[in-house]
Amino acid sequence: MISSLGCTPQFAHVPNDVIEPEVFTELIVDIRLAEAQEKVYRQKGIYNKELLDSSYQMIYALRGVTPSEFERSYNWYLNHPNWMEKLSAEAIEKLNRMEK
Repeated sequence: MISSLGCTPQFAHVPNDVIEPEVFTELIVDIRLAEAQEKVYRQKGIYNKELLDSSYQMIYALRGVTPSEFERSYNWYLNHPNWMEKLSAEAIEKLNRMEK
């Protein structure tokens, strides 16, 4: 029984000042979509850094977070790899479902 516990990833408690995992996953999805759109524009010869920046601002506003809250939460999840891996996998799964 102890050996099976050793294989289970440990998830730290998410502090109150960190964006909750479900919302953070949605933010990752939204940001990846905005970045993909920016890539398409760039391939078509259209590049405007302000366009991507304004997309980020719109995403934060729609999700009810500030850029500093996102940055703080992103850093917290980066420092907790089990969480970041889980949320990234969930975001990829959502993006894959959107693609179908």
